[in-house]
Parts: sequence; C-alpha cells; structure tokens
Amino acid sequence: MQGESDGIAKIPADSYAKSLARLKRRVEEDFNEGKHLPMTFGQVLPLFPSNDLFAFQKEVRQSMANAHMKSGHAEAIPGCWMVETERMPMLPDRVHFNGNGLLVMGEQMAEGLIKAGLSK
Repeated sequence: MQGESDGIAKIPADSYAKSLARLKRRVEEDFNEGKHLPMTFGQVLPLFPSNDLFAFQKEVRQSMANAHMKSGHAEAIPGCWMVETERMPMLPDRVHFNGNGLLVMGEQMAEGLIKAGLSK
C-alpha cells in the first residue's frame, strides 16, 4: 500500500497510473525476461477529514482507478488489478487497517492476482 505521498503535488498525483505501468514493466524486465507478470495494488484511502498536505489525494485515487485493467480507461494497465480498500476494517486512527482488514485485503489481492494472470 503506497501512494499517499503522491497526493502532495499535482504532477505525481495525475501521473500515478503511468508510474505504476513503468514499475510493472521494469519488474517484468528484471524478473521475468519481459514476459507478463500479473500485478495487484490497493487503492489509497480517501483522507477523513481532508488534509491540506495531501491536497491531490482525489487525483491519486482517480489515477489508480484508471490503471485498473478493467477500467476501460486509456491508462488501464493490462494484467494489473486494483483492490478497493475503503470498506475494509480499520483501526480507530482511520489510517491503518486492523487484522481483519489486512486478511480481507490479502484475500482480495490474491483473487486479483489470479484475475490479472488470466488476462494474458
């Protein structure tokens, strides 16, 4: 789970999908001779309440949604599955997931890897 700090400035927030595609491509080149590897990622949470430091959090979330292989968006990344995290159980700090939330996230990421792996 990464991406919160990309919400500090507009350029990294808006280009998150492109950066994620570059990361996937580099991992495939480095570890799988350029062949397809499925990938899954968790969408960063919306901040409650809104935080001025992370002024572009909505843009990061949208760019992440665009990257999802099933989004139909021009920035969709083949073989890349997004897990929505908004409804996962959290600790009272509303920043970190509790044990059950981590288990749910792990299950959904595993399912996403299978779906992403079947896409090619």
